[in-house]
Amino acid sequence: MCIVMEYAEKGDLEKYLERRRVENKLLSEEQVIEWLIQLLLGLKYIHEKKIVHRDLKPDNIFISNNN
Repeated sequence: MCIVMEYAEKGDLEKYLERRRVENKLLSEEQVIEWLIQLLLGLKYIHEKKIVHRDLKPDNIFISNNN
């Protein structure tokens, strides 16, 4: 897990959304669509490798500064 966190400068999606809620800032529609596409492409990739992610939730989605 430590290796993943080095690249997730913004933390996980759960904490990021909570910070945005407290700041009363909405995500743009474009950002939501971009992240959804990335998530679905990631799931497609692991499913092609016959891997099932059994705990997909905002706490397990990490965000980097590249987004």
